[in-house]
Amino acid sequence: GSSDIAGILGVCKYSTPLDIYLRKTNPLEEINQKSKRNMLRGTILEPLIACYMSLDKDINIIQKNVRKYHAKIPLFTAEIDAIDDKGHQFEIKSAELFMQKEWGDDFETIPIGYLVQCYWAMGINRKKECTLAVLIGLNTVKYYNIKQNVRIYRMLQRKSLEFWNNHVLKNIPPEPKNLADLNNLYEKQEGQKEVNIE
Repeated sequence: GSSDIAGILGVCKYSTPLDIYLRKTNPLEEINQKSKRNMLRGTILEPLIACYMSLDKDINIIQKNVRKYHAKIPLFTAEIDAIDDKGHQFEIKSAELFMQKEWGDDFETIPIGYLVQCYWAMGINRKKECTLAVLIGLNTVKYYNIKQNVRIYRMLQRKSLEFWNNHVLKNIPPEPKNLADLNNLYEKQEGQKEVNIE
C-alpha cells in the first residue's frame, strides 16, 4: 500500500524497510508502538478532516477508504482516502501541532514520505493529480495540489518489485537502519534467546 512504499524507501518516520519486511513475511508481526499510535490518530481524525474539507472547499466526498489494485500487478495496492463527486482523489493526513514547521505553504515543503505516498496512490488509481489535505493539530487544514510525476512513480514501482523479489520472496531481511531494527532482526534470528557476553 501507499504507506508501505514510504517505508520501503526508508523515508517514513514510522516504519523502516525491515518493519515492512517483517510485516510481509509474518502478517501477525506486532506493529511498533509509534506506528500504531500514528495509525490510530489518522483513523480517528479522518472523518473530522473530511468535514473540514467540506466546509473549507465545498467538497462533496462520496467515497472513503477505497482499496485500489494495479491493473497488471495485483501486488500493488493503495487505499484512496477520499474521492469527491467529481472523481477527484484526496489523500488525508494528520500531523501533531509540534510538526507544523515541517508543513510549509507550497508543494516543495511536503515531507518526502507523504509525497511518495501520494505519487503511489495516484499511480495505482490512474490519476494525474490529487489533493493532499493535512490537519495540523486539531484546527488547521493545509491543502496541497500534487501532479503525478510518472518518472518517480515508475521508480517507486521498480523499488517495490525489487524489495518484494529480493527480500520478501527470498526471505532475506533488508539491512537494519536503527537500533530498534537491530533488536527486531536479531531477536527473530535467535528465536528471542538472550546471549550472555562476559
